[in-house]
Amino acid sequence: MNYEKFLPSGNLTAETITNATAKLWGLNPKNLTGKGRQQPDAFVRQVAMYLCYDLTTLSLAKVGMFFSNRNHATVLHAIKRIKQAMEKNPKMKTAVTELKKHLTANA
Repeated sequence: MNYEKFLPSGNLTAETITNATAKLWGLNPKNLTGKGRQQPDAFVRQVAMYLCYDLTTLSLAKVGMFFSNRNHATVLHAIKRIKQAMEKNPKMKTAVTELKKHLTANA
């Protein structure tokens, strides 16, 4: 997949990561930062939380604040869930790893 079309240029921020993640999965970025709990928004939000924590210097609490003032424990749960999903599903691991690689190369 050509990830370049999903990536804005510039600094790597929570907003940049969220926008690229939403676009890759064909979702509106506002759905990821909103309060909704519907699938697939909730799962893709967890991917964005995982990447925000992994690729920035933001704390769990700051990542949670970006995603509609969620608790740090919610972010921690998201990180664990995405790590488990990547262990069980090779396609998920590839998608997240490739997005991560392209985000960091573009920053």
